[in-house]
Parts: sequence; structure tokens; C-alpha cells
Amino acid sequence: MLKQLYIQNYALIEEATFTPGSGLTVITGETGSGKSILLGALGLVLGERADLDALRRPDAKCVVEATLIVPDHWQAFFETEELDFDRETILRRELSPAGKSRAFINDTPVNLKLLKRFGRSMVDIHSQMETSRLTDRSYRFALLDAAAGLEEEVHIWQKTYRAWLDLKSELKRLIEAESKSKLDLDYFRFQLEELEALELEHIDPKALEEEAELHRNAESIAEANSRVNYALEEDERSVIPALKELVQSLDKVANVHQPSAQLRDRLKSVAIELQDIAAEAADAADSVEQNPATLTRVEAQLDKLYALQSKHRLNEASELSELRDSLREKISSIDSIDDRIAALEKEVQLQEEELRTQAAALHAARINAATRLSTEISDALSKLKMPDAALRFAVEQRDNLDAHGCSDLSLLFTANKGSQELALEKAASGGERSRVMLALKSVLSYHEQLPTLILDEIDTGVSGEVAARMAEMMQEMGQHMQLIAISHLPQVAGKADCHYRVSKEVRGDSTFTRLHLLDENERVEELASMLSGKAVTDSAREHAKALMTH
Repeated sequence: MLKQLYIQNYALIEEATFTPGSGLTVITGETGSGKSILLGALGLVLGERADLDALRRPDAKCVVEATLIVPDHWQAFFETEELDFDRETILRRELSPAGKSRAFINDTPVNLKLLKRFGRSMVDIHSQMETSRLTDRSYRFALLDAAAGLEEEVHIWQKTYRAWLDLKSELKRLIEAESKSKLDLDYFRFQLEELEALELEHIDPKALEEEAELHRNAESIAEANSRVNYALEEDERSVIPALKELVQSLDKVANVHQPSAQLRDRLKSVAIELQDIAAEAADAADSVEQNPATLTRVEAQLDKLYALQSKHRLNEASELSELRDSLREKISSIDSIDDRIAALEKEVQLQEEELRTQAAALHAARINAATRLSTEISDALSKLKMPDAALRFAVEQRDNLDAHGCSDLSLLFTANKGSQELALEKAASGGERSRVMLALKSVLSYHEQLPTLILDEIDTGVSGEVAARMAEMMQEMGQHMQLIAISHLPQVAGKADCHYRVSKEVRGDSTFTRLHLLDENERVEELASMLSGKAVTDSAREHAKALMTH
């Protein structure tokens, strides 16, 4: 229930406090006085999109606060969303001059989606545009499902339906991918065969390069090492024999001259090292063999490596192994796509069977609810002086599944006995639509158990006895819920438990919207004015008092 609405710096409202009663609260005022501004402020604090033009003073902050009496069963919602629960919960919306919008629930910042979800569960605003929404298929289903108490079942259905659509999309993607992949498969296999023919796991590009260079320079290597061996050991003037002679000379004086002994030892070491070098050079010369066939084979391998590296635009030949592994994975994925498609097709089919079971259950529940709801609304229309009118929720089964299951839903209306049923938008006049909408809201208010319902000029286009009947219905609705009605009808205002008047006043160069709670005498004057115009007569006052008699 809405306990209080506080508005600051919004449109023509400088500051206002609205405290509706727990039953029927009526708001009256001349056209253009600002009644819609009040609803706009309420919509803002319930999560509607903010507009900078809503600021009365562009240099000041706009604040709208709604204090709600929240039922205890909402405590679980607060805990889930990590909010502080309070029976008197405050929703606050702030709009800064810079355009920054902030929302709070009990002083905890929240996003607009959460604010709207909670706010719209507590307060239902019926605007003048909502009557036209009866032509909207989704809106009709929302009405019927609410009356049938199917909200949880519909939520589960829609979640499962979306998952099924996702599966179908994935299946379609796989089938399209299969078609394209099959075209690529032969090319991938050809590329893989080229790479696997090289036996990359047994090839080291760097080692191949070294081997090729060795074979290209085999003759030079052998010649160089042979010259070393010859110069050190085999030439007439070779170094090693000469060193041996020098060692022998120093050996003769080593016993008597210590420095000569040291030189002798050093020359011996040099001679031994040179002997090793000469032997290794001889071995190196003998081991290097020029083999044109081996060179040709190695260069052929390198040519294939570099050709594939260039073909695939790789920086290093070593990256060919990574490419080969990637191609293997692609081919394996393509080869297995048929299995994945088959598995997914089965999953889609099983999910569809489950959906059809759920849809059939929803459809049956809707048929039962539609029969009951149609009867209740027709009874309500009878109270609104339409005894022969009938509004029927026509539920038909369809083969294809959609977001609403396997049901189609039409609203068929007839105002007169024996007349053909037609779509509501074609069969009902403006005044009849107003009564139909009130009848709908009256019946649904019992099923939806909304704490607060706001009706914005739902009585447009009616007068006289019909207006009196609508007023009685609103009064009856106000006995089991909080009902706030914006109305131009004195019959409706006369049934109010709480009556506010919205008016404009000019102060200096500025116009302000003023919200005023009327006392008993002021209510009489307001109703008398609504009945007779500006020139209020005593008879109008008496008529007003009669209307106020419950």
C-alpha cells in the first residue's frame, strides 16, 4: 500500500506531499491542472525513465519518495537482493541537474530494473493508454494468466522456451557450419598431408641447416684440417719434431739451471698439446666426407620446409608443427560435427516434447480460467448497466509453440443480446471500453492481490447512471484494496474515502501545481463545482451531499 508520496522540484510541483487513504482515494481537478504530473512523479519513483525536462528548477535536484507498506512475504525478496527489509519501505529517486539519476530502496542504491520490478509489483498504474493495450496479445495473456494464478508456471515455461530456442539456434549454427566445413574439409586434409609427409616430429630445421652447411664445405674442412696435421707433424720443418729437439737441449742443463728446467717443462706441455691438435685435425680430415646424395636429400627437405613456411606465411619453420596440430583438430572437429548435430537434434526434440507437455497444461488451465473470468467480467459489466454485454476470453489451440505456449487468445465482445461477437477493438465504443476496462480491473484486483491500484480517468466517456454504477464499483474495490482514482466525475468523487484536489496557482512569474487534501466542507464545494460549474448553487451543494452519502 502507498502510505505517502513526497515530490520536490518536479515539473510544476515545487514541493508536495500526497497521503492517500487505505480505501478509495479520488483526485480531482480541472483539465491541465497537473493530475498527470502526479502520476509522472509516481512513475519516476517506480522505475520509469527519467527526463531532465522534469526538473522544475534546472539548477536544483529533483527528489521523489514513496513510502510503501510492504507485506511480510516480501522479506525473502529483500534478503535475496541484499536489501534491508522494513514494513515501511521507502523508494527514492533522485535526478541531478547534470542528468544523473539515482535510485534507492531503504537508502540502498539499486538499479532501475530492480526498482521497477519491485515497484510495479506493489503499485499498478492504469493509464488512459492502457485501454488500447487490450489489442496487444502479450497484454491479454498477462491478464488471463494473472487471473488464473499461472505467473510461476508461465515464468518456468518462458525460461524453458528460451532455452529451447537457444538450442535450436545452436543446431542451426552447427548445420550451417557443417555445410561450410564440408567444403573446407578436402582442402584441410590436403594441407595436413603435405605437412605430415615431412614427418615434422623427426625434423630439426636448425640441425638440417647445419648438416647442409657441413656437406657443402666438406672439402674445405678436410683440406684445412689436413694442413694443420701436416704442418704440425709431417712436414720436414714441422713444429712438433723441432720442439722435441729443443726439449732435449734444455734437458741437458736442467739439473744445473732451474730456469732452463722450467722452460723445458713448458715446451713439453706445448708439444703434448700440439700432438693432440695434430691428431684431432687428422681425425677431422678423415671423418668429413663429401656426399652429394646426402646434401641433395637435406636441401630437398629444407626446400619443402621453407616452401610450406612461405605458403602459410609463417615466421619460423618451427611453426609448421603448430599448424599441423591445428589442422588435425579442425579435421577432427568437422568429422565429429555429424555426431554433435545428431545429439543436438535429439536434445531439441526431447525439449520440445517437454515444452508441449507444459504448453498443454497451460492451455487447459487457461481455458478453465477464461470461462470463469469471462463470466465474472460479464457480471461486472451488468453492474455497469450493460446487462446484455459479454466479454469473452477466447482461447484456441495452435500447433506452433511461441512465447505464450500453444494458445491463441482473443478478446471478443458484444454489447447487445443476439449480436455477433467481434474483436473488442472493433465492437466496443469509447465509453464501452472504459466500462470493460473497469470491469477487468475490478475482477483482476481480486485475483492479483495488488496492494495499490491507480486508475487514471478510467471513467472517461461515461455519465449519468453509468457513472454512478462505476463509482459504486470503485467504492466496492476500495473495500479490499487501496484504490486511487483520477476522475472528472462527481459520482466517483462522492464515493471517496479520501479526496484530493489538484489545482494551478500563479505566484509572480511562475505557475505551480498545488495538491490539497479536502475536508468535508471543501469536498461539498468541489463536487458542487463539478456538478454546476463555477457558479455553485445551493441545489448543487445538496446534490453533492447526496453523492457523498455512502
